[in-house]
Parts: sequence; structure tokens; C-alpha cells
Amino acid sequence: MFLPFYAAIWLIQIKSAHSAALDSFDSNTETGNGFWESEAQGGCSVSIGVGMTEEECAQECLDRGDSCGGFEVWLPGIDIQGHCYVFNKPLDELNDFNCVRFHANVDCKKYDRKENTCSCSGSVEPGTSFDFELRTPRSLLFAALLTVTVVLSTINIVFMAYANCCKARSKGYKAVKYADTETD
Repeated sequence: MFLPFYAAIWLIQIKSAHSAALDSFDSNTETGNGFWESEAQGGCSVSIGVGMTEEECAQECLDRGDSCGGFEVWLPGIDIQGHCYVFNKPLDELNDFNCVRFHANVDCKKYDRKENTCSCSGSVEPGTSFDFELRTPRSLLFAALLTVTVVLSTINIVFMAYANCCKARSKGYKAVKYADTETD
């Protein structure tokens, strides 16, 4: 059915040897390492989760579009799991006026989104390579899992029917075909 299509989308990943998402950000920023005040306190920093790499945090920011001007990954002390925070304003709006205050902190690796330097009207040089990754939307993943569940359930039903048929034959029962008979 659609299983090969969904499985192909889910399994195909083309990645470059370096971090594609992280290439969209600068770590050497004017403000240095640190963090903006949290959104709950009127700031620009939104917690995404724990246990994320810098690459995963960068991808979270990119997925939010131009409204995410950067991110920071906090590695407190000997904690090896990164705490990812994205900034909920464009880069040019990340300042003390809009984000309450910036806190310098050496445990926070801060990245600012690079300015868009694309010259879209120009042509691409021959031999230019592009890095991309095919990401599976969650809805497609859900559809693939649902399809696999339906297929496995169908196989189970067929197997059980066959097993019951074989079990009946082993006990000496015969399958009887009922004929249409008319009663007088």
C-alpha cells in the first residue's frame, strides 16, 4: 500500500560531514556567551528541552523561522546533557530593551543567526555542492506507524484463522459444506 513510500521518506537521510543547521549560526558574537532573560520573566529565551546537542538546538531555532534570532545551550558544571533555549525574537530585536537583560555566563554557549547573505538573483557555479537533510514530518511518521500496525494486525488475523483451521483438522473434524435444501 503506502508503506514503502512512508518508509522511504522516514529512512532516507542525506547529511553532510559537518553540522548543516549549526552552519546558519555564529558562536563568536558581540555579547559573548550567556543568555537572555526567560520568556516567563518578560525576556526572549524559551526553554525547548534537556539532553539536546548544539546541532539539535540549532535545528529547533531554524524550524521556527526568522522569528528565532539565535539560541543557547547551557551545560551546567559536569552535566553532559545540554539545556536548549531558543530566542523568540529576530536577531535585530535581541537587545536589553526587548529582552529585559542579557546575563553573561561561560556555561552557556550562545549562537546568533547569521545574516542572510544569499544572492538569489545570481547563478550557481558548476560543481557547487549542497547539503540537505530530508526530515520526516510527525504526521507522516504517525501514518507509517499506523500502516505498519494495520498490516501486522491483518497478518495476525490470517495466521490465527489458519491456525484454527489446522487445529480443527488435527482433531478429526471435517469441514462440512451445507447444501441449500428446501423443506416441504
